[in-house]
Amino acid sequence: MLLIYDNHSSHIDYQVVRFANDNGIVLLTFPPHCSHALQPLDATVFGPFKGALEISHNEWLNTHPGKRISIKEVASLCKIPYLQKINAENIISGFRKTGIYLFNRDVIPESKYAPSDVTDRPGKVLLFKPLLAEKVIVCFLFLIRGSMRSNND
Repeated sequence: MLLIYDNHSSHIDYQVVRFANDNGIVLLTFPPHCSHALQPLDATVFGPFKGALEISHNEWLNTHPGKRISIKEVASLCKIPYLQKINAENIISGFRKTGIYLFNRDVIPESKYAPSDVTDRPGKVLLFKPLLAEKVIVCFLFLIRGSMRSNND
């Protein structure tokens, strides 16, 4: 299994790395300050959900002038945006849009990685730079195929 996540220092913990290692989980972190371009769900799920949620809130506020949204309305206001935007099609398209699967090294221009250069940790290799990403994706596909075979046995 491959777990892809951002490179924030609060997510890099010895116990997490050890747990992943003990359970056959490969950890891959994105370069700092690049999640807006690289994280599949940020690219195609959370942004559209947030936009739909804003529309839902504004419609409620327009039909209830002078009132505030309370905790009692939250679930009903989230229902339609959730059902519309958080679905398998949008999730899968995020992996395509970010070039993770099907792998496309050209989908994200090199300039999108520039913010990571400022905060790059000394002595660390950023795994998700375009030239190295292909090797990581090949590993990812190998892992997926292996798990699909074992599930079909």
